[in-house]
Formats: sequence, C-alpha cells, structure tokens
Amino acid sequence: AHETAVVLADENLLMPLLTSLPEDIPDINITMGYPLKHTSVYTLVRYLTELQRSAQLQDGTVYFNQREVISILRHSLISQLISEKERQFEREFVKNNVVRVSPDYFSKSELLSFIFSRASSPAAVAEYLKTILHRIASYKPLETDDPFDARIRNEFIYRVLLVINRLEALADDKEISISMNTWISLLDKLLKSQSVPFSGEPLAGIQVMG
Repeated sequence: AHETAVVLADENLLMPLLTSLPEDIPDINITMGYPLKHTSVYTLVRYLTELQRSAQLQDGTVYFNQREVISILRHSLISQLISEKERQFEREFVKNNVVRVSPDYFSKSELLSFIFSRASSPAAVAEYLKTILHRIASYKPLETDDPFDARIRNEFIYRVLLVINRLEALADDKEISISMNTWISLLDKLLKSQSVPFSGEPLAGIQVMG
C-alpha cells in the first residue's frame, strides 16, 4: 500500500473514494483540497440558516416551515444525535399535516428545542450555528462507525467555524448595521468558496492526490 497512489481527475470523487476503500487499509494520506460546498456539514448549515431566514413570528409564537424542519431532522449529522422517541415528533406533525411547525413539538428534547428556536440577530445566528456544530463535533462514533469519517467530518466543521468566527466580528461591530438575510448570504457565499486542504505523510500509506 505504501507504493500506491490514487490520482483523482475530479476533486468531487474524493468522498466516494474514501467510502469505498477496504477497511483494512491502515494509512490514507490526502494531499489535495475538497470543496466545502459538497460536504454534509455545508448542507446542514444551509438548512439551519434557511430555517432561521424563513421563521415567522405570529402573535408572539415562532413558526417554522415544515420543509426546513424535516430536512434538518433527516440530515445525517442530526439524525445520529437524536433518539427514536425524538423521531416521533416528526411523525406527529406530518400525520397532522402541520405546515407551520411550532417549537412546542420539541419541548421534551433539549437538543431539538435549541435547534428549533429563533435566533433574532446575525450575532445570535453565529452563536446558534457554532453551538450546534460543536455538539456534532463532540459526538462519539459508535463502534460500527469509521473513526476516519469522524476526523474528516470534524475537519469540515473546523473550516466552517473559522468562517463563522470571521463573520461574527462583522455581526458584533456596532458601527455596521447588517440584516440577518445579508449576513446569511455572506456566510453562504464564503462557505461555497472554501476548499478544505488536506496534507498527509508522503512516505506512508496510500496517497490520494488531485
């Protein structure tokens, strides 16, 4: 394996390659970048920001669009954190054909109550995203999970957090007035432009390069 190199003509092939390699390969060294916009971490951030952007306040109660709520609940990074009992919440409002979902559905779940709460400012959205991403990063994989996948996931999370921290300073600046929609659009634009760099030990394991 130490004499093997895999050269990818398309950077989007990196994740399919990593998920199809045999489990008994001890070392995999990646010396290429991977677009953040193609990761599950990016799609989750997009779902969460759309949830916040489309939230409606009526008579003092927040309502979320069912589409965004379901997208988040079924996302792989969130579904691994919730229990079977917590999955019942989705079945309940889908069965009742509830289009605008109230946070009351999630009152018995600490995690879901936080996810389905309204952040009222760009600074609050930044803190909201960071809290959820830290929660995901601290999730300990099951014995059946590949620890390599968790390391890759956390590298993507780290890169997203760096971007959020950069924009958080903008949100906190008292001299700049920025709307939530503008802040979210800036975040999305920055994340789409990011490429996550990987570097490995060139003398060990299978080399994966662009």
